[in-house]
Amino acid sequence: RHPRIGQLFFFFNCLASSLEVVVWRRLLRHAEAPMAHFAVMAESYLVAACLMALACTATSFSPSAVDFFCPECQGNAWHLPPHALWAVAYSVVFQTVLGYISQAWALRHAESSFVALYMTVQPLMAAGVAVTLLTCGVNPKGALSWPGREMIG
Repeated sequence: RHPRIGQLFFFFNCLASSLEVVVWRRLLRHAEAPMAHFAVMAESYLVAACLMALACTATSFSPSAVDFFCPECQGNAWHLPPHALWAVAYSVVFQTVLGYISQAWALRHAESSFVALYMTVQPLMAAGVAVTLLTCGVNPKGALSWPGREMIG
């Protein structure tokens, strides 16, 4: 409905991710504790979780904001279908916790520009894996779809 606003949000998300990589690298460059990367990630995401809870709560009080951010929610910002809980749990554990612990570990041992390059290429690799699986006829329960226009922004 509003592609320019979506692109603006995407831009700020990319900017924030870049700043995160630089800040994490500076924090971890001289860290000596064996779990320093885990501590930096945990502290960062504790702050992020608090900010997200605040933003979600504030947004939920505005019906127009709920309709803007989630047209499928039909005005109920807190509705989550029970069958979506496994997908949310998978996303939290694998994409968020393990992914960002790995990113923090990489930032401890590699230059931030290399880690940022890997993070940038990751969606292309995911699309390539999806295309490969679909070409080979592998599509568990129809979960995969061919990459579309969203891949070009």
